[in-house]
Amino acid sequence: ERRNYVIDRMVENGYIKGDEGEAAKKAPLAVTARTTGSHIFAGEYFAEEVRREIYDRYGEKKLYEGGLSVRATLDPKLQVMARKALTAGLTKYDENRGYRGAIQKIDVSGDWGVKLADIKALSDIGWKMAVVLETSDQSARIGFQPSREPGGAVVRERRVGIVPLDGVKWAKPAEGPARGRVPTKVSQVLEPGDVIYVEPLESKDGQTDNQQFRLRQVPDVSGAMTVMDPWTGRVLAMVGGFSFDQSQFNRATQALRQPGSSFKPFVYAAALDNGYTPATVVMDSPIEIDQGPGMGVWRPEN
Repeated sequence: ERRNYVIDRMVENGYIKGDEGEAAKKAPLAVTARTTGSHIFAGEYFAEEVRREIYDRYGEKKLYEGGLSVRATLDPKLQVMARKALTAGLTKYDENRGYRGAIQKIDVSGDWGVKLADIKALSDIGWKMAVVLETSDQSARIGFQPSREPGGAVVRERRVGIVPLDGVKWAKPAEGPARGRVPTKVSQVLEPGDVIYVEPLESKDGQTDNQQFRLRQVPDVSGAMTVMDPWTGRVLAMVGGFSFDQSQFNRATQALRQPGSSFKPFVYAAALDNGYTPATVVMDSPIEIDQGPGMGVWRPEN
């Protein structure tokens, strides 16, 4: 409606002729989807942390209306490498504990593409969402989640692929009587209607086949990674979890952890500053300390 109003005003003001305006109003709306900059190099967690920092320092009005130009220390190449390393480690750890089953199930009769398109898929992990159409002992035929046109309609094209036995051999059942057993048939792992994630299957020589795919599973466990320059303290890369699309909680900066042994360098440094040497022996025999009237005796324990 807004476009047509503007076109009518252009006709009325003499910028275009009437027939040109009518032709323009009959043309389909073209919407260009824009991918955010941080999405391109896997820097969503980093960018969000910068946004939070600016918000805390300068407030909402300055952040969104102040016309700020922000320089950050992120190294795009290191960011992609850090993201890849963390997700690979989390995936390997999770897969070693078995396959927990499909994300959900849908009816694959009729147009399965429309039903699959309605399921929210993680857009930042590099895997493709698919539904199992049919299975056999040696393979499963899958249909991929179709994309949407700029106007929101589901595209008509339906792409399919194959998951061979090699693509599911890691998927040992995580529970039940068959727990830990390596699958000998694809049908032991996948059933028609299973909604799953897959990625191209890599051969022994490192090549990928865009017709054959490997079953994937979103890990139950997550993690974080921060890459810093020790000389300057600059943060070069930051990954706050397996998927920003799944959870924006940044485990690198927002998780409250127990310090563990990380306090020891500070204790030892203070000792060295106060006359201790690496050869100093500290007796750790049992001691008792009187804490004062009514406080009792304190006996330090390990």
